[in-house]
Amino acid sequence: MALSNTLFKQLLGVNKVIIENIREEPDPSPNGAGWRLVIDVRPYSRDRKRCPVCGRKCPGCDKPAKPRLWRCPDCNGIRTFLSYTPCRVRCPEHGTKQEALPWAAPATAFTRDFTMLAALMAMRLSRQAAAELMRIDWTTAQACIDRARNTIEPDPRVRYEGLVHIGIDETSYAKGHKYLTTVVNHDTDTVVWAADGHDAATLSGFFEEITEEQRAGIKCVTADAAKWIKSCVEKYCPNAKLCLDAFHVIEWALNAVDEVRRSEWNALREAAAAIESKLAALPPGTPEEERGKLADEMARKKEAALKIKGVRFALGKNPENLSFYQRQKLEYVVIVFDKPHLKGGGALGDDGRVRWEACGGRQGRPLGRRPSGGGGSARRGAV
Repeated sequence: MALSNTLFKQLLGVNKVIIENIREEPDPSPNGAGWRLVIDVRPYSRDRKRCPVCGRKCPGCDKPAKPRLWRCPDCNGIRTFLSYTPCRVRCPEHGTKQEALPWAAPATAFTRDFTMLAALMAMRLSRQAAAELMRIDWTTAQACIDRARNTIEPDPRVRYEGLVHIGIDETSYAKGHKYLTTVVNHDTDTVVWAADGHDAATLSGFFEEITEEQRAGIKCVTADAAKWIKSCVEKYCPNAKLCLDAFHVIEWALNAVDEVRRSEWNALREAAAAIESKLAALPPGTPEEERGKLADEMARKKEAALKIKGVRFALGKNPENLSFYQRQKLEYVVIVFDKPHLKGGGALGDDGRVRWEACGGRQGRPLGRRPSGGGGSARRGAV
């Protein structure tokens, strides 16, 4: 019996408890398997009748008529519960409270391990999918997420300590109709702040939330060329260096290369169309040799246009990530059709990428005018 109790403690992730009984009973929930596993437990005597706020040993008041159940992680797909009848304690400082329990937080029907597992599932899956997997309601899944966050990080302001290199960017959600402004700490690679909106008023909320000393400690800020970010940084962190982040530099370089590719493609298509019109306008007595030359030239133009059209995605990849066929396409364009300005894989090319990486991906050029070009695709950088 002692060995089985120890095994159940390890399986359920509960310590500082004594297992008194293990039983099965009908499960009234429609999400259950028809029956559930109930484990009767009680804390050690030294851990009983303690205030849940300060942990002080206090005198007991009363007990409920029936034992309470706490949901814990399932055992082989069977819903499992811990059963105990907690008493209320009278703390001289915090008043009457339910005694602290080693396996669960106050005012919750789930163990700490179940709460953390539900929060982990919600991180990897959607909230609805996590709720279905854990066999709970989606509002309950959100409550588990909030409790896990409060357990791991009771005060989010600790993230503001030691800010030296930060990144600022906006991201869309809800199918691109809403925006969040996010601030990340490059040294710890963590998000330190986020809020709805993407304007100067939204970002000012972050700088006003941190202290004067924390603002003075920021030495470098990476961002895109948005004017509202620049104005906020100049207002609150005048001594910080404002730099372009890697993501936007590569994005703009990709746009520039793709603009050249499209112009070359259109020029070749127009040239092939002109030759085709010229070929159709030749008089009936034109020698076959001249017609053949024009037809061959038109075929070469069309083939060149098709090859340049097919290198769009190859131009945006790192040289080491190019497939054999993508590398062949690029070499074909460069060598056969003499387009050296489309050489390389990746918008920055080998030389430009080496220069950027030599700076650590953080010390970009000072923020100035945004290079020409619209939106494009690039691998996410520092922000």
